Amino acid sequence: GSTTQGTTATTGTTGTTATTGTTAAGKEPEVSDDGHKYGDDGLCTDCGVISPEWLDLEFYNGKCKVSAGKKAEFPKSFKIAYSYYDLPVAYIGDEGFSAGRNKSLKYVEEIELPEGVTSIGKLAFDGCTALRKLNLPMDVSFMGEGAFQYCESLEEVQIPEGVKVIRNCAFRGCTSLKSVKITKNVTAISAYAFENCKSLEKVEFEAAEDSTDMGFIREYAFSGCASLKSMEIPKNLSLSGAGIFMNCTSLKSVTVKSAITFVGEKIFYGCSSLESVDFEQGTGSIGTSAFEGCEKLEDFSLSDGCTYIGEKAFYGCSSLNGIFISNRVKTIGADALAECASLTEIHYGGTVAEWKKVETNGLKGACTVYCATGTVNLLDGSISMSPALLPPSYAGA
Repeated sequence: GSTTQGTTATTGTTGTTATTGTTAAGKEPEVSDDGHKYGDDGLCTDCGVISPEWLDLEFYNGKCKVSAGKKAEFPKSFKIAYSYYDLPVAYIGDEGFSAGRNKSLKYVEEIELPEGVTSIGKLAFDGCTALRKLNLPMDVSFMGEGAFQYCESLEEVQIPEGVKVIRNCAFRGCTSLKSVKITKNVTAISAYAFENCKSLEKVEFEAAEDSTDMGFIREYAFSGCASLKSMEIPKNLSLSGAGIFMNCTSLKSVTVKSAITFVGEKIFYGCSSLESVDFEQGTGSIGTSAFEGCEKLEDFSLSDGCTYIGEKAFYGCSSLNGIFISNRVKTIGADALAECASLTEIHYGGTVAEWKKVETNGLKGACTVYCATGTVNLLDGSISMSPALLPPSYAGA
């Protein structure tokens, strides 16, 4: 924004339902002071920009902030001019074109923003449920919280190069959104950013091999994205928060190229199609219910950075037949491996004596713990001290 006080110009008025580009009397509209010919629907007959009479305008340091007039009746498609009163449009106001500000915006299908826009305010297009096409100009560097939430008809988004943070709830509830392109400059995908984008199939990250800035994907960022099938998270973004992929029921595979210090609570909760998660640089400890209900997950390896497995971490992983645990794990939370009907093997990277010191919180089942010096039967607690060879690929051996 700006440090100077803005002044409000023309307040939007109520439009009529005349034919586009004509007056109510059917006459050719006159040329206005800004060189456009506006019809009674507010559109210029030559280029389709919306009249300033339909808008609330504020001016800051020689630039213009644009919002919808509260009483204007907007057409289904319109353009915002590059400038009004000879001042370039740089800002879209908070709730500027939200359906809450003007009910007619709920029915608008296409809005074209001019190049030169740098800031899109919070809730700017909130609730524009019919909006299917909206360009994000390349100069945009700021998008506020909830800027596009509940734009239920929006199908595709390409994040501009200048945007570093996708803020809270930015695209929440965009139920028709199918694809998103995210540049290497993004350092944060904030909480609930794409929550319940039920049609989202593809999130494409630009490679950032040489990036030194580490960013984060926060809690519930992609929760409820029921059509998302796979994701490859680049080196410059780490998972940091609970429920990031919660109830992504079609998600089959995830590759994480960055280091993870903690696998958050419910991060993959309810991902019933999840078959594999590849943490290329290892994992930290595992949070409560992190993989609960991942019915297709067959095996999982915990790296040396893991010291704690939270309660219900793998609860209900009915296809899980083996898990690899480092000897640095000191606690396995209650029901962490409960209802894992296929689990027959736990490969532990320490000795039987070390395993006996692990706080297992009543871990039971028809399962054998394979240690470096022997085996432990979890069903009856019996111990065999004959050496058990762990797979060569297991780093904890």
